[in-house]
Amino acid sequence: MKVLIISLPRTGSTTLIKALGSIFNLETVHEPFYKDSPKLQTYPLEQKDNFIVKSHINHKPSNTSKSSFDFFCDYYKEFDKVILLGRKDLDAMTESFIHGIDTGNFHNPYTIPKSKKFKNFKEHRQSAEYWVDTVLKFSQKNNIPITWYEDLYSGNKNLVLDTIKLWNLRLEYKYLKEFIDPIKKYRKTRTLI
Repeated sequence: MKVLIISLPRTGSTTLIKALGSIFNLETVHEPFYKDSPKLQTYPLEQKDNFIVKSHINHKPSNTSKSSFDFFCDYYKEFDKVILLGRKDLDAMTESFIHGIDTGNFHNPYTIPKSKKFKNFKEHRQSAEYWVDTVLKFSQKNNIPITWYEDLYSGNKNLVLDTIKLWNLRLEYKYLKEFIDPIKKYRKTRTLI
């Protein structure tokens, strides 16, 4: 089985690729087209079967002249299953993104004080709006439903079940639950002590 996760930044895509890779015993390929990655890859990838790729909608291989949007409109057709991840709360997404850039901490627990003011928040928020618009456009053009971060990581079993039905995978909630439990979210709403 070949699975593609196309996501926005800060939507739980790393947790999801780890979960699905573990549950289905798939080789995981994290952001192969990210320009600053030490493992930057060109298209096509070398994987043959039974793998899962996670990439942000704004990434693209260095060896294509297509826009990232046009690249993914073609690339997704090479996969058996495609999951499109978005986020509704763009302020939280933007804060998390800036925090990650500022600290280098993208995948460990953290807190952000309510009084914190972020440098360049407006510019990053505009980027987030553009990325969400791109995901919406991709969803509409290719008839792929969006999985929303707020639903997948809600802790509400019925909402999660409705969400994973969209993927058309033989996936039982009990196996995914341990990965997507809201208590495991990186961003904590109170101190870590």
